[in-house]
Amino acid sequence: MSKGAFSAVAKSATESPTTSAASSSSAANNKGTLGRQASVAALQLLRSSTVADKNTNRRVMNWSKQQLFYWLESNELDYLKPLFSAEGETNIPSEASMFEKHDIKSNMLSIKFGSPEKLVDLLVTAKDAAVRELFEYDEFVRDWFMTYHIFVKPEEFLRLLKNKYTSALEDYEEEEGAEIIESVLHIMHLWVDLEKGADFENNSDLMKLFDEFVDLVGKKNPKASGELKDSLAAALDSLRNPIEPDSHNAPAPQLTKKKFPPGVVPPVTEMEPLELAKQMTLMEAQLLRKVRAKEFHGTAWAKKDAETRAPNLTKVINISNQLSNWMITEILKLGTVGEMAEAIIKFIRVGKHMVQMNNFSGAMEVATALNNSAIGKLKAAWAAIPPKTKSELDELNELTSPLGHYKNYRAAFANRDAELPCLPILAATLSDLNGFEEVFSNNMPDGSVNWKKMSRLADRIWENVSLNCMYNFKPLKEVMDYIESAFVWRESATTCAIADLRMKEIAKQGDKAAQDRRIRRKSTSVSNLADQLDAPKEDLSERDWQILLTGSQPKKFKANQVILKAGAPNEHLFRVKSGKVKVMKEIEGQEVHVATMGENAMFGEVSMLLRSQKGSATASIVAEGEVEIYQLQIEFVLQLLEAHPHIAEKLNRILAIKLARRLREVGTKKPPPPSSSAGSESQAQGAASPSLKDSKSKRALKKEATESSAPLESTPEEEKRAKDSTGDKSDSPDAKFNKMFKLDGEVIIREIECSFKGSITMHGSLFVSQNYLGANFSMFGFKMREALPFSSIKDIKKSKKNINIVLNEEGKVFSFTGFGDYEDAFQFIRSIWKHQSGQKPSGATSPKASSSSTKKDKSAESAAAADDDEATPTTGDSGNKWLPSVEDWDLILKGARTVTYRKDDVVIREGEQFRRIFQLARGECRFEKIIDGKSKVLGKMGKDSKDDNLFGEISFLEGGRASASVVCDKDDTQIAIIEGYFLEILFEYYPDLPGRFYHYLAAVLSKRLKQRESGNTAPAPVGGSKDTLKESGGASDAEKPKDKEKKHKKKKSSAKELNKSGSSSTLSVSASEDEESAQ
Repeated sequence: MSKGAFSAVAKSATESPTTSAASSSSAANNKGTLGRQASVAALQLLRSSTVADKNTNRRVMNWSKQQLFYWLESNELDYLKPLFSAEGETNIPSEASMFEKHDIKSNMLSIKFGSPEKLVDLLVTAKDAAVRELFEYDEFVRDWFMTYHIFVKPEEFLRLLKNKYTSALEDYEEEEGAEIIESVLHIMHLWVDLEKGADFENNSDLMKLFDEFVDLVGKKNPKASGELKDSLAAALDSLRNPIEPDSHNAPAPQLTKKKFPPGVVPPVTEMEPLELAKQMTLMEAQLLRKVRAKEFHGTAWAKKDAETRAPNLTKVINISNQLSNWMITEILKLGTVGEMAEAIIKFIRVGKHMVQMNNFSGAMEVATALNNSAIGKLKAAWAAIPPKTKSELDELNELTSPLGHYKNYRAAFANRDAELPCLPILAATLSDLNGFEEVFSNNMPDGSVNWKKMSRLADRIWENVSLNCMYNFKPLKEVMDYIESAFVWRESATTCAIADLRMKEIAKQGDKAAQDRRIRRKSTSVSNLADQLDAPKEDLSERDWQILLTGSQPKKFKANQVILKAGAPNEHLFRVKSGKVKVMKEIEGQEVHVATMGENAMFGEVSMLLRSQKGSATASIVAEGEVEIYQLQIEFVLQLLEAHPHIAEKLNRILAIKLARRLREVGTKKPPPPSSSAGSESQAQGAASPSLKDSKSKRALKKEATESSAPLESTPEEEKRAKDSTGDKSDSPDAKFNKMFKLDGEVIIREIECSFKGSITMHGSLFVSQNYLGANFSMFGFKMREALPFSSIKDIKKSKKNINIVLNEEGKVFSFTGFGDYEDAFQFIRSIWKHQSGQKPSGATSPKASSSSTKKDKSAESAAAADDDEATPTTGDSGNKWLPSVEDWDLILKGARTVTYRKDDVVIREGEQFRRIFQLARGECRFEKIIDGKSKVLGKMGKDSKDDNLFGEISFLEGGRASASVVCDKDDTQIAIIEGYFLEILFEYYPDLPGRFYHYLAAVLSKRLKQRESGNTAPAPVGGSKDTLKESGGASDAEKPKDKEKKHKKKKSSAKELNKSGSSSTLSVSASEDEESAQ
């Protein structure tokens, strides 16, 4: 921030004999050299000096007013005299209006405003011009280069300089003309040097103007022209090949006292705090050195296009956030109180070292991490921190506190040794700049530049870009890469849930037991959702198969013999021991060879999903040659899985992935043409093998082609047109409502989107019908569905933003929130209730009549209210112990969070890699993909979609990248999110849970597959069937649900009631639906 830099250069130039008036010709010949020397000197001085001397003493400051006025008259500056007259002087000449009397310095002026032309005039003022005595010229030049991008384009700036140079040429033989030429060249060199020619990089228009300018200079002074060209070439070379700190003489790094293999990064608990502080400092310093002044303009860092407008500043902000989140993640990953406490102590020491390095930014990152609400929840770990260490953290917090507008930090920054490298707290600077943008306009009413604002901005910008960031530490690339690329946990609600889970389980199980569970989980887990985003291993290990194959003997099949026939029920799991098998499908009466599976391939596993359905195979599995097949009874396999949860996890996850791949193939892949050779093979089987033509599992080629060429989903408008054209009323809102709640003849008066406030907040709708208040809410697989007769409601009240339903039963109150128009919803529901409460509902049993129902019976009744055809079993209470129970969902959803988006907000960006599952709770989303450079809408998802509104589950399963974007299509769209890393920590403590959770995902995917294969096109979520998936290399399973004409069997499911009264009017959490789903 040195203001004396430019004046020091001017002084050195003045003392040079080549600039005397008597030697103007000699001066002209040396102008180029002087300009280059001056700019280099200025550059070095500006870079090395960080504290401005705001109290530079000038001779005019000591003069009396009489002396000042005499001097003004002598130098033809009479027009400035009114500025120094008594307060309130209004008769200011136009040529003096851009100035005002300095607030502090006697007999000095400051610049208020000016057009770019007027400001450039000042910029190239002759160094001996008297007006320079009256304002801080060096500060003005600095402010210009820090802010000029705000009000003038580089091309226009160069044109203005060229015009000044051309005008000065006309007075070249005059002293003033020669000095202006020198000033122009000096400014040109500064422009090039201060930011290494960044304006000229990739700007062909500016380069063309530059070439024209140097050609003009070369006509009078070839040497100066050559120096300008050399200066720009050197600057651009420096920009493209930046000079890094010379660390050859730096002390050898000591990252850890223990020995680790080369290239292996030790755990944070083994790292030395000093070395870790050095590496973290280098990571940020190398980015801060690249930040340009214009990246601080117009709060560019906070804009949607920040990565374009402020690329380097955005990287600095990102790495700062990454470092804080990395520290939070590293602490929360640890499974014992001792390890957590050790990591906290380590990071406090890291922060202390950073303060000693003048790395104030790093100190802020440490303080931010350790004051995070999730880390604060680790009470047992904090209790193990020594008091002295806690006091060191208190000092760190005090230094980096934003209180008093970062008062303590600013004092420390001002008093540091300015010769040493430093990293500032960017938050303090950005806060200042944001404030200036809010208070001051860039332009005055007449359109001129508001220089008072520019000066304020420049002061803060220069404070950052002029810093010495060249730390002499030896970089450890593997450590820096590890921290930079680490998968960190960013979501506060989720990290808090992890901290709560850690403390709860450690208190319940003990430190050692919790750690033992964690170790076992790591040794057997199919994937680690907490550490990485890459696709985890899919296959079962040989040891896993040895367990599953217990007591099984391989069975031999001859060539072309049918192993599993299409349409036949299946109760086995198969594994190919040797040989190959063909997957055959019958299309329009011809057998088509669709896939081949080889040694160790598995099929028949989908039958494990819903065993009660006794599904039939959709394809035949035929021996290609002689093969040996292990044939395992599914029920026996399930018994083995109960004793081996990690195998259950792998198997259910494999099942989910294969279903997802089948789903994608149904929606996007055209069927293979019928193969005559396949048909002849089946005919050649003779008596040893039944003909495939006898199969009842047929799919018309025309229908399959139509499905494969259709969009991934139909829009609501298309669905409505299809319903209207067929006259089908069974899918009307009233019919759906009656079917959902097991009612008859009810008409929906109004549907109101809101949230249910129970132990877990769930999203859905309240349906107001003639006689009922229907509640339908869900959060992933956790569902609540109940029809409350108005006669069972005692009162409807409001409190804050909640609507409370008070039941006749004493103490039974249920709360709903999140209404779009809270007052309107309350008045409407209450008015209908008051009108209807005295009437007995038709088609329903009154609460009194069913009051003898047990809690289990009531739960089963609630579950039976599920959709008959569209249901997916989602809890183990529905009779399938391989699904998560209500208690399981209670654990899972403690780590879920709900985010509200506005229209056109991007939820998932195409190509993004993530491990999380999404559920649309309210509003609508659209799926977009870039095709031929343009964004194309593939489909939409809304509350009327015929599935659980899940998306992202395949990226969660496989670790792939989203092949399309998910964009909100309405304001106030709410999306529930479960992070993979929370599930990983949860699975550490509950090893039986992952198998059930993956089974749930498989159930959801099987339902979607059923809809797609039956021609009911449902939304295909990103990360689901639209995700970029690896080809499986074989068929998925060979089973499907029973034919449509067969009646579905329903299982009534038990449920956990939200209120444990057992009353028939109590809202209950439902086991959700019947077990019908695609196999």
